[in-house]
Amino acid sequence: MLLAVLSANLSAQTIVLEQGEDEPESRGLILPYAFYTESLELAVGAGMGTSGNLQPQTKFFATVFVTTNESRALFVSLLDYQVPFAKRIFVEFVGSTAQYTDQRVYTGFNSDFPGGTRRIERLQ
Repeated sequence: MLLAVLSANLSAQTIVLEQGEDEPESRGLILPYAFYTESLELAVGAGMGTSGNLQPQTKFFATVFVTTNESRALFVSLLDYQVPFAKRIFVEFVGSTAQYTDQRVYTGFNSDFPGGTRRIERLQ
């Protein structure tokens, strides 16, 4: 399932200029990573971020990972995009999709919740 959220940004815009720069340059970073959890097992992925490509203040970020138990996830974010027809409206897009093959749900540990029983379910 893809989740997308548009929201108004009420914070200040940030444009970074190095000493001697008159115009902002686009910047980017790619960062590989790996981690291990009991339910995901071994995961490997990469994160990527850029700023200043579409517009001087716009930032883009994405990360994706796959695991040894065939789980996978993708997250993308576009921040501070200025709407072409309005100089003071900036929007953000955040989206993600994932498939977890061995996700665990822990329920029933709250004694104040009526009908709760101690059990661990595995979702397939």
